[in-house]
Amino acid sequence: MRSRRLLAVLVIPVLGVLLTSQALAQATISFAQLSGTVQDVSGRVIVNATVTARQTDTNRTYTAQSNTVGYYFLPSLPPGAYELSAAYPGFAKYTQTGIQLSVGQTATVNITLKVATVLWSGQGRVADDVVVDQRDTFSVRPSAATSTGDVSEEER
Repeated sequence: MRSRRLLAVLVIPVLGVLLTSQALAQATISFAQLSGTVQDVSGRVIVNATVTARQTDTNRTYTAQSNTVGYYFLPSLPPGAYELSAAYPGFAKYTQTGIQLSVGQTATVNITLKVATVLWSGQGRVADDVVVDQRDTFSVRPSAATSTGDVSEEER
């Protein structure tokens, strides 16, 4: 009788610890994380850049600011497809598409911002956006349309 009681006193706490730790482990890996640094083309960090991850299936957005060393961190992201963008005054908006995050993943996406090219047309200011797809190829896309015959101030 005494050995059964001793066995119960030892087994029950051990089972409790094992079951609790397994439940906690499952709860901590249900999300993904995204982080990286924001810098300019010369490698200098950009402080207070706005970094936004948009889940393309739900259109929900998650936003962070880069800190004093240019680091940003987006925790607790649901798994899925994302578009990452970054903006800072004086720089072209950066967008990267095709980012796929899975459960428990910690992905690093470093961002390089390019100084914005600003032209003036008859319809106002036109700036460039930098767009990066999942193959890390770069293209420049005007953020506002210009009409035929408009000439920038540089060309006059």
